[in-house]
Amino acid sequence: MEQVIQDFISSWSNVNNTWIVVLLCLMAVDMVSGILSSLKDKTTYSSILYNGIMKKVSIIVSLTAIFLIDTLFVFDSQLFNVLTLIFCGYESLSSIENLGKCGVPFPQWIIDKLYALQDLKPEDKENDE
Repeated sequence: MEQVIQDFISSWSNVNNTWIVVLLCLMAVDMVSGILSSLKDKTTYSSILYNGIMKKVSIIVSLTAIFLIDTLFVFDSQLFNVLTLIFCGYESLSSIENLGKCGVPFPQWIIDKLYALQDLKPEDKENDE
């Protein structure tokens, strides 16, 4: 068991650490921008913050699981890197949305794309049927 743990820890050195750092920074920006947005709108609730933190923890847990799968099936961290990039995109969009709520000006085409993405949410599709 000790050897398995040592192998797992040493295999993290094979991962492109740059994207992990980028993802963690984007998570921090998203949290701060979300808090600022809620303070501006006077809608600061601990349950919303708790849900946001739980989403971040879930992302880290899923990345850990994908890393284990990558290591087990010798995919050379390809799945891990793809999932990390997807989560970077998600965090970027969330940060842009939060900053927009704070009044930061963005080009109209970005605002249009964000509204288009909001229209594609699964819960909206279920309500239409």
